[in-house]
Amino acid sequence: MEKKRSRGITNFAWFCILIGAIGIFNVGKLQTQYISLSKLNLFILVIYTVGYSIMAILAGINVLKLKVWSRKLIVSLAILGILSMVVLVPLRHKYIESWLDGGGREKLEELYDNKPEEAKARMGLSKEEYIVKINTTRHVMIGISEVVVAIGFFSIIIFFTCPKVKEQFK
Repeated sequence: MEKKRSRGITNFAWFCILIGAIGIFNVGKLQTQYISLSKLNLFILVIYTVGYSIMAILAGINVLKLKVWSRKLIVSLAILGILSMVVLVPLRHKYIESWLDGGGREKLEELYDNKPEEAKARMGLSKEEYIVKINTTRHVMIGISEVVVAIGFFSIIIFFTCPKVKEQFK
């Protein structure tokens, strides 16, 4: 008799496959995202990202097949993801600051200067206030995305450790 999997398992499995694929396709962007890292640390981050992404794809595929070990792998990857956030979140915020110092400020000043005067009047912000507001917004957006990612990781852990879900992998 073939094992039957729930929709939740199917959804989480495809989510892991998708996340793994996105990780592999975006590995080239790491150099610009983490510009302040040394070449060695960037290399380690690239290896980690590729390895994590491959493992996520493998876990997702095998969760679809209800392999016992894949449930444990997917939970382990979620835990590892939470732990890696401890390192990566501060690096992302550091990148925003280094972007601002490395030419980003000039781009924002140019953006402000090219706005029509009535738009500037409606904003009611000086050029410096505008730059601070945009920079703050970038920090907030990264913070929100990190909260969403953390919720995703915790959801995976909670879901795949539930007795009803564990039962399907036997």
